[in-house]
Amino acid sequence: NGAGNWQVLEKQNPFGTATEIQATLPIINDLFGTTIAQGLNNQGLLVGATGYASSIGGVYAFNKNDTGIYLEKAVLSPEYRMGNCRCTCIRQ
Repeated sequence: NGAGNWQVLEKQNPFGTATEIQATLPIINDLFGTTIAQGLNNQGLLVGATGYASSIGGVYAFNKNDTGIYLEKAVLSPEYRMGNCRCTCIRQ
């Protein structure tokens, strides 16, 4: 607390309203939601899908619109050519 004493703080509203996110074009067995990451100020969201593209994997990128709804912007998936890997935008 600045005076060298311990202080216990408790967050009053630790949880917000639940939001359900789905892919615009769901793919069976893509394992959508395996991993998630949220950006600064909750404006961006990345959702992993390890089963995407025959288990190569993919990342769905979402951004919030002006009303606070997440909109899918792209699906990123690695593309293999001659042993090299590069990230390719599959769908925008």
